[in-house]
Amino acid sequence: MCLPATMTSSTFWNLLFISVFAGLTISYKGAKNDNVAYVTTRAMLVGATFLTFYVVVCQTFMSSKAFNAPAYANRITVEEGSFEEDIPTVSDLKKIPLMDSDTAYMIGNRAIGELTDVVSQFRPAGYATIIDNGKVVKVAPLLYNSYWKWKSNKHNGVPGYVIVDPETGEAQYVKLETGMKYSPSAFFEQDVVRHARTNFPNKHFGNRIFQLDDAGTPYWTIMTETPQTLFSAKKPDGLIIMNAITGECEWYEISDIPEWIDLAIEGKDVIKLYNDYGRLQQGYWNSVLAQRGCTKATNDYGYIAIGNDICISSI
Repeated sequence: MCLPATMTSSTFWNLLFISVFAGLTISYKGAKNDNVAYVTTRAMLVGATFLTFYVVVCQTFMSSKAFNAPAYANRITVEEGSFEEDIPTVSDLKKIPLMDSDTAYMIGNRAIGELTDVVSQFRPAGYATIIDNGKVVKVAPLLYNSYWKWKSNKHNGVPGYVIVDPETGEAQYVKLETGMKYSPSAFFEQDVVRHARTNFPNKHFGNRIFQLDDAGTPYWTIMTETPQTLFSAKKPDGLIIMNAITGECEWYEISDIPEWIDLAIEGKDVIKLYNDYGRLQQGYWNSVLAQRGCTKATNDYGYIAIGNDICISSI
């Protein structure tokens, strides 16, 4: 139920070929005469040959960067700018929110450690950097500790989330009036990806981020992508916004994403898009041999707030 039901999905084709091949195998074993067995055997050989051709040619060669360098490079538009003009300066270095996710996780654990009814059932997820009431913070929802914890709490849902202030190092547990029914740690129809797939069966899913709107309502956002080659070179094309409490979903094109969304795509994915642009803009073989004009972002990157948006900063 979680694979994209679209012809541009390699997973879809893999499952289709496996199903057909399994069906032919069953037919062969159930054949009652030599003629049927002969025809079925020939069909199996043809199917196996076509499957091998599909895997080797379609998935390996036709989707590789060697044959599709422009498709990979053009997934992102790069504009030249001025560092002094585009990046806001901060006179007080203490106001720059510097905190890694591991530190935020440790501080968040302390915030819920005294809540015995919470810590016995839930744990903090990974932290996302967002803007809350004009301030850069790290936020993480709680996750079910196990399948059995989900089963015993699924009717009430996840009770809240944790906000960590990188500037002060303080954490706050926010208890919701109505719990979050949809979570990546839930199962079956309450799983975030499964629920999104039910509503958008033909979309390719990218990164998933937990965010809050201006009223503090929790949401899950899932980036959607479109392959620029047969199956690969996926380019972001929109965003699914899911209410974590009600499960209500809506898809937006990139140009129509609501202003309260702080972070639509994770930093590691932005860096990957830029690196493909920097390496492949003058062709694949140039990136391997002469490497003329090739650029690459540093491995380390950070998040900075510009207006109401969280931006990725790297060199």
